[in-house]
Amino acid sequence: MQMILGNQRTIGQEAFEQAERLGLHQRDYNAIKALPAPDQELVRRAVEEATTREQVLDVLHELAVRTAQEKAALQEELQDANDQVESLAEDKRALVNEKEALRKQARRLAQATPDEVATHHRAGVEKLALDVAGIVNGPLREGLENLRDHAEASGISQDAWMAGQLQQLASALRSIAGRLGVDLVDSERPAWMEDMTAPTGVTPLAN
Repeated sequence: MQMILGNQRTIGQEAFEQAERLGLHQRDYNAIKALPAPDQELVRRAVEEATTREQVLDVLHELAVRTAQEKAALQEELQDANDQVESLAEDKRALVNEKEALRKQARRLAQATPDEVATHHRAGVEKLALDVAGIVNGPLREGLENLRDHAEASGISQDAWMAGQLQQLASALRSIAGRLGVDLVDSERPAWMEDMTAPTGVTPLAN
């Protein structure tokens, strides 16, 4: 009895009477109850206008599919939002850790000797210089060599363009040297090694 009353309340007395004439089953009523209120109203109208149970079931199926799709879309949006929150939290943690690391570094440098401070700065610059050298001697050189091979195959010279790119790099280095008051030496050996002579019987290390 309670089940019948629940069915009546869901779609209204008139629609319920029509539904009974159409032969709706309890599982059909349960499917209607599972829908949002606006969709239940659409089913109620469909029941009143339908002449067969199959027509009502078609409407129910369409609404159920749409509801499932909307639910899946909401779940995806919720997951995206959660992912964004987690990503922001990770970024915040990384910033906090980085800030704390910088504070510790500043305290260490404040208590360090001049030689220790210089060593710290040299280590940072050396790492950056090695990174840049790796790019220059790796992807940059490979890209220029590929362009040269293409130029030879096509017969269209790219020398001027490649020279311009390399000139930009050289100009940047000369500009830094000028700002620092450092003279650049055209040698693979650092300037401080130029006056060094290897001891007798000792072969100098290769660069």
